[in-house]
Amino acid sequence: MKQPFLIVVLVAALLLFAVTFLRRPEPVIDTVSVAPKEEIGEISERECVVTVADAGGPYYQANSPFRDELSPPDAIGESLRITGRILEDDCVTPVSGATLDIWHADASGRYGEDWYRGKVQAGDSGEYGFETIRPAAYGSGLTQRPAHIHYKVLKDGQELLTSQMYFDQSLLSRVGPTRLVALEKIDDGWLGRLDIVVTP
Repeated sequence: MKQPFLIVVLVAALLLFAVTFLRRPEPVIDTVSVAPKEEIGEISERECVVTVADAGGPYYQANSPFRDELSPPDAIGESLRITGRILEDDCVTPVSGATLDIWHADASGRYGEDWYRGKVQAGDSGEYGFETIRPAAYGSGLTQRPAHIHYKVLKDGQELLTSQMYFDQSLLSRVGPTRLVALEKIDDGWLGRLDIVVTP
């Protein structure tokens, strides 16, 4: 009677070993380093949330000219075009005639007095757009800033929002979807879109 019992114990031990040590591990999915496109960018691809305010920093100039090309003709760096809409907090009503006041560092992480800044005016549908070069990160250690573009939304002399747009998808958990732009590589540079939602 002992032999069948020993066989049963041996089979049970082998099954336990197989289940514990030979099963394939579950894949680990990194949910931070790459932001799903549906969580950022256009309102149609993410929830209706008012754009989070962000610091203006020390390099803002109120007298920047109106122009949709912010970088000089001989600028060094990768070209970047950003488009989007400026909307009220229902995420439907356009803020027509709003002014987007923009400034950012160049491809070396430096701010200029005359370039890499300017204003564009939104159309009747709230649509805006501008071209520049992709800014660089700057600083080091605890003071390092990721690549970003500053902007203000102005309407009838009133400032509705000061914020920043970022491009590094690993920042999703830090800056949230309303400040993150998903960039698409095109032949001559990069293309991105960001809808900006303000409280009028």
